[in-house]
Amino acid sequence: MPRLSSPRPQALRLVPPAPAPTGTPSGVFISPDSHLHPSVYAHLGEKVGIKRCIVGRNTAIGRGSKLTNCVLMENVVVGEKCVLLSLSLSL
Repeated sequence: MPRLSSPRPQALRLVPPAPAPTGTPSGVFISPDSHLHPSVYAHLGEKVGIKRCIVGRNTAIGRGSKLTNCVLMENVVVGEKCVLLSLSLSL
């Protein structure tokens, strides 16, 4: 039986999330453990809250929406004042 080697520590290192661009609307909260594609910042509404989420390319999130523990794939549109908890969305 082949022996499995332990993973290299370099392979397990996560890249820290980039800070929000300067054009991000007011009142937007993005937790440090969330990862957003750079194209998403242009499609964020005001007072959006994002915690422990992964958000794919060209996704739009409406004003006042709150996301927690979510994975949103590419081109997803979230309306205004939506609350999404622990789900995965794709087209």
